[in-house]
Amino acid sequence: MNLLMSCIGRRSYVAQYFRAHLSCSDRIIGTSNTPWTPAFLACDQCFLLPSYSDEDAYGAALLDLCERERIDALLSFMDQDVVVLSGLRHELQQRGTVPVLP
Repeated sequence: MNLLMSCIGRRSYVAQYFRAHLSCSDRIIGTSNTPWTPAFLACDQCFLLPSYSDEDAYGAALLDLCERERIDALLSFMDQDVVVLSGLRHELQQRGTVPVLP
């Protein structure tokens, strides 16, 4: 399983909660728009994306990442990000990614 944690920020504890229940072949992938994201230390891979405030660039980069990394499920930790991702729900599902959003 490839689990994407979007806008992970300082939430390394969430990655650690999941890690305890994943197999060694599963990956936790984190995204942010800054390389100084503390929770990147808890991820297997990290990717810098454009800010979610630039919806077009962010959406295109996120969809490309989901396809390229074969993301199975996507979690978001930022309210504004959820708004953008909810608009991409259909495109994410077409790529085989389950968006786990409120």
